[in-house]
Amino acid sequence: MFIINGTESQKWRKKPGWPAFLDEKILDEVEKGKTALCLADTLSRLADIFPYKIVSRESDWLDGNWASALNWYNPRHTVFQNLNFGKSFGFEAYEVLPHYIISDIHTEEFEAVNAGLFIGWVHLKSAYTLELKYGKGKILLTTFDLSNQNDPYVQTLRKNIFTYINSKNFHPTIDLKLSTGE
Repeated sequence: MFIINGTESQKWRKKPGWPAFLDEKILDEVEKGKTALCLADTLSRLADIFPYKIVSRESDWLDGNWASALNWYNPRHTVFQNLNFGKSFGFEAYEVLPHYIISDIHTEEFEAVNAGLFIGWVHLKSAYTLELKYGKGKILLTTFDLSNQNDPYVQTLRKNIFTYINSKNFHPTIDLKLSTGE
């Protein structure tokens, strides 16, 4: 699901008729100055020109059942400050832990990642959140599962994300560079 915030309003909404993927239509809105919160799930697709991929954790190498796996977050980041202790997710985060990761992130872009998955000696760089700027707008792409309306951890994380992307603290530093297909 992709939610767009217009500059005329702070009300977040999914526009009727927009597909469940980040396509050129949504990217055009972001480029003009809107902010998109992209909640990537089983129905989500990124445009072919998008440089990153959404990959299932059921895929080879990503389930972590044969190597050390660690679900981590940046404890200094606003979204996680009142949620967790330490630097990795505990049992209380079970409901939000993603079934998907964001892959194909270059090492120099990893400063835009504030939560992700570490798979031991395999060194697969994967993210649960990715902050990007595109034109005059901003994108927060996340694979966190925020669908459980009854779980207090999910409710708090969802509230923290919405508060963060509406704040002056949300200023992505990584430019989204779309593929031209050449």
